[in-house]
Amino acid sequence: MRKPTTYDDIEDALRDTAATYRRALWRDQEVYVEVWLEKEALAGVLLGVTAEWDVPLMVTRGFASLSYLHSAAETIAHSVEVDALDPDDLRGLVRDRVAQHVDSDRLRALKAAEESERRLLGGLPAMLRADASRDQREPASSQSAATAAGSSDGRSTPRSEASRSIASKCER
Repeated sequence: MRKPTTYDDIEDALRDTAATYRRALWRDQEVYVEVWLEKEALAGVLLGVTAEWDVPLMVTRGFASLSYLHSAAETIAHSVEVDALDPDDLRGLVRDRVAQHVDSDRLRALKAAEESERRLLGGLPAMLRADASRDQREPASSQSAATAAGSSDGRSTPRSEASRSIASKCER
């Protein structure tokens, strides 16, 4: 099935974003790593490892053209035949080969930043709820100044209120 991802509300979207947020591990690395397979059956064995390391998993299913494979092979520095390996050995081999190309200090810094940003994203729904609750309790006169900044016709827009709220919290 192909269907766009949709959400019940912004809080639902922010929770999903926080749960799936990742930084690009390979953006500033000196090498670029891909794992290529001919057999689709092996993709299930390696997907967990390649996902863990943010490595593209390319499956040709034996139908790639020779010119395509030749141009891809020109950029490959290391190649290993993996058909006859035990699945656990295969996962370990791929994990070890990928890990040797990652700066461990940069990886720790990236993971720490990623976790901090994930917590920030995860906290946004609660901040939005608290702001909405506060806005409902404020008297109309104190809302009028905020409302005027919301839209050209003087009506407040949820997006403008949320944007101001998030911006003020990020400035703190």
